[in-house]
Order: sequence, then structure tokens, then C-alpha cells
Amino acid sequence: MAVSIYRIYWLTAQRFADAPFVSISQNQRAPLPGLNWVGIIHHGLSPDLLKLADRPQGYLPFLGRISPEKGPDIAIRVAHAAGLPLRIAAKVPRADNRYFNESIKPFLGQNNVKFIDEVNDPQKQEFLSNAAAL
Repeated sequence: MAVSIYRIYWLTAQRFADAPFVSISQNQRAPLPGLNWVGIIHHGLSPDLLKLADRPQGYLPFLGRISPEKGPDIAIRVAHAAGLPLRIAAKVPRADNRYFNESIKPFLGQNNVKFIDEVNDPQKQEFLSNAAAL
């Protein structure tokens, strides 16, 4: 018998009924309305952390790691459908080398898809602020 992950959370939360819980969205709270929700932290980043560029460069960014669950292949299709270039700033974990080589690498250089490797925190500011959309 499969057990829902929310059921497991609920059973755990029952043991800590007075514990405060913080969600990342209102939707995350929906399956567990009885918990002691005390706040929402949407992404944990300061709103002043990233500034928009005065003249964005017109590309769509993908920032993260290359893995099927992060969806860089979907980002490629979305950028192509939107007619916009895609810039991929990402780590390729060793475990996902095959996925990268088979599902992402063939599109690099085509339809304006460019892989720029990982970026550090200062580089993220420029990478994201120069994008046409997030």
C-alpha cells in the first residue's frame, strides 16, 4: 500500500503539534491545513537582491542544475516557441551526464541555445537582470 508523503508529514506533525511551520507557498499548505502555519517564505531571497537591467538583452535564462526534474529540456522548447534565445547557466552533475549529452547537448548552438556553465552569486545578478523574462 502506497502512503502519501503528506500523510507522513501529517503523522510527523501530530507528534509536534505546537511546532511552528513555514511554507514556501499557500499551495504547500493546502493538504495540511491543521498545522501551526506561522509564515510563508516564497524563496528566501531578499527582494533587493536582484536589480533589473535598464536594457535587458532579450534572452530567457535557465539557472540551476541539469537534470530531468529541473526541466532544462522544457526551457529549450519554451524559448524556441517564444522565438527567444535561451542561456543556460547550470551545473551538470556527474549522475546526469547522460541526460545532458542526450537531451540538452544536441540543442546547444541551435535555435539560439547557449550553455554558459555555472555562475557564482555576483554573476547571477548580471545573468538574471539582463534576461527578458524570468
